[in-house]
Amino acid sequence: MGPFDNTDESLLRSGILSDCEITCDGKTWKVHKSILCTRSGYFKGLLMKNWKESKENKAEITLFNKEQIGWLIKYLYRGSVYFRPFEKAGTVLYTCAQLWHLGDYFLVPSLCDKVRRYIRFSVIPKTEPLAKRQGWVIDGPDWLKAGQFVYDHFYRRGNSFCDAFLDMSLEKTFVRKQVLNLPQFKQLCKEWPDFGNDCMTKLVESKVTRLQ
Repeated sequence: MGPFDNTDESLLRSGILSDCEITCDGKTWKVHKSILCTRSGYFKGLLMKNWKESKENKAEITLFNKEQIGWLIKYLYRGSVYFRPFEKAGTVLYTCAQLWHLGDYFLVPSLCDKVRRYIRFSVIPKTEPLAKRQGWVIDGPDWLKAGQFVYDHFYRRGNSFCDAFLDMSLEKTFVRKQVLNLPQFKQLCKEWPDFGNDCMTKLVESKVTRLQ
């Protein structure tokens, strides 16, 4: 269970006592200012200051799609992320990149922290023998979509999710071997030269002497 009680999520499902509406791509959520404004710096500024949205108790989000905003609102009420469905769908890395972007944009640092920790500690098996027993291999298409999203939205070094993506891809030898042999690795390097530069910098900083 996350830091927010199940009661909060039931409020979202029922819409009871809602005092605000969030709209995106034609979908509307009946929400509660007390929850959104205490858990998101973005909504606090939008719904509590002298803006049209705070007076009308309505806000339309146009820079994200309704699926992404649905993830965000569920997190604000639930306080946790269920990664398993994304793992089964083969989209977990790409989804994590989107979730981090949501947390960063809407000023929800706890969401960024959860996603970053998941990327660092849960995506990759701890050891190579364990990875072999599990039959684990990195999902090339999902890895590529995540990388493209990262470098399209926040590619600069020093960005915590960008660093987590590089660590996940290059830190462990058995993972690095897989990543460097992905056709998608070459594709990402061609599309985003900054990615190739960041990889070289990361390898030098980590004092890696053998790539594979």
